[in-house]
Amino acid sequence: MDATCAARGVRGRRLLALGLGIGVALALGEVAARAVAWRHHQLVRRHWARLVDQEPPAADGGAATAATLGQLMRASDDDRIVYELIPNQRRTFMGRDCAINALGFRDGAWPQAERSPSTWRIVGLGDSVLFGWGVDTEERYGERLQALLAAARPELRVEFLNTGVPGYNTTMEVAAFEARALAWQPDLVLVDWVGNDADLPNLIAREDPRFDLSRSYLRQLVGAWRGFETGFYDGPLGGVPLDQGARVPRRYHDMVGERGVRSALERLATLGAERGFAIVLCTHYTAAPFVQRACEELGIAVIEHAARVHEVVGSTPYRASPLILGRDDPHPSATGHALYAETLASALAPLAPDVSAAGAISR
Repeated sequence: MDATCAARGVRGRRLLALGLGIGVALALGEVAARAVAWRHHQLVRRHWARLVDQEPPAADGGAATAATLGQLMRASDDDRIVYELIPNQRRTFMGRDCAINALGFRDGAWPQAERSPSTWRIVGLGDSVLFGWGVDTEERYGERLQALLAAARPELRVEFLNTGVPGYNTTMEVAAFEARALAWQPDLVLVDWVGNDADLPNLIAREDPRFDLSRSYLRQLVGAWRGFETGFYDGPLGGVPLDQGARVPRRYHDMVGERGVRSALERLATLGAERGFAIVLCTHYTAAPFVQRACEELGIAVIEHAARVHEVVGSTPYRASPLILGRDDPHPSATGHALYAETLASALAPLAPDVSAAGAISR
């Protein structure tokens, strides 16, 4: 009996020692993982500080110099906009000419805010697609749409003003519109919706990982090594993180997810009712159900490109289709932009205002 009890005591002590050893190893692993995360966190902070402190490029009449996305950007004084394109610069980005106007948008100089009597003014809200990622300025669907609508309604002076900035979500798009483009008295606001518009803004740093008790950085690090996690090594100029919850810095909680999108669209609808402009949301395929519900409730028309995309792509895998830049870059190609412009022109032409005999629009 005494031998049996002694053996059980030895096994118990061994199990306890093993448990304590595993616990200590996991604790040390968690500390090490947080140290790795902290190093990357500091790197992100340094990149962000560079964006905050960098001087805008000198404006000159010489050849445009190549720029990275970060070199095109600066921090915004508006917490809802977060970051913005540096105004009055001419660079090349992805091998394409990229001229940023005085308002901080990749667009030509905007006309006077006061419209002529026959002007039909459309303001586009969006991110990298509307910005024209990887295509020339004249290949973007905004420019093509303006030309198509002008040809269909020659009695109108059609103007398309582009406010697209890479990485913006819907909250940032509406905030930038209200701050910089609302004064241009649009007749129509076109919201370019893409799947990451409910996500965290690009180009931002995460919360301090050292004292974050909401998750295990060891589990996250192991997941990153095994390919299950994609956000552990996010830099400030990397892809938009797709997950939400505890990983979203507190200051951005109300800017993301369904709530953030709904709130932004409600604000836009309020401005539309106050200022008298119509709102249309377009997608490159189909809109998420929660977006469709919000638009229906707010009286926002939705234009989807899914049917037209299927006509063009057919049985070809989308990633191999001519509508995108390549297998590793799903942004629309010049061909994709042309398709979107044609679909939008057909849908928007009936919304064009009537012109009186005196040449003035009936608003």
